[in-house]
Amino acid sequence: MAKSERKPAALVVGVGPGLGAALARRFSHEGMAVAIAARRVDKLSDLAKETTGRAYACDATSEISVDDLFAAVERDLGLPRLVVFNASAFTRKPVVELTPAEIESAWRASCLGGFLVGRAAARAMLPKGPGTILLIGENAEGSRLAPDAIAGSYWHLHSQPKSAWTLELDLRPWVEKF
Repeated sequence: MAKSERKPAALVVGVGPGLGAALARRFSHEGMAVAIAARRVDKLSDLAKETTGRAYACDATSEISVDDLFAAVERDLGLPRLVVFNASAFTRKPVVELTPAEIESAWRASCLGGFLVGRAAARAMLPKGPGTILLIGENAEGSRLAPDAIAGSYWHLHSQPKSAWTLELDLRPWVEKF
């Protein structure tokens, strides 16, 4: 396939067996070339085969690793038109038991990683036209939120009409009490 005939590329950073995998499957189903990234690339081979995508190792807290990821994806699949940051780290325990090292690890994975990936995506996309950058912040309601349903909502954000677009999306399980 010639470079101009390539499928549009999607990149999901922070892929695991739940939401990250559901996003890769949805984007592949929608006809995108899928790049999936995680710190441990060995866990991604089955999903890469399933989605006919490519797996990459990336530490989202490392500027060099993120820049290398974007360069490799653009070389292999083309400029990503859809980038999702899905990486996170947290320790589940009472706040009085948390250590500064645990908080710093969570901050580096969620905040610094989101900044580095978002900045790299914006730098790649801005000169070449529109694209979608999604930064996901989960609060661990995963047992009630279906990953495939979330992936559908994120696909809508990418493909929605420009005349009525969403700035922020807050997904909640139907059983939640407000």
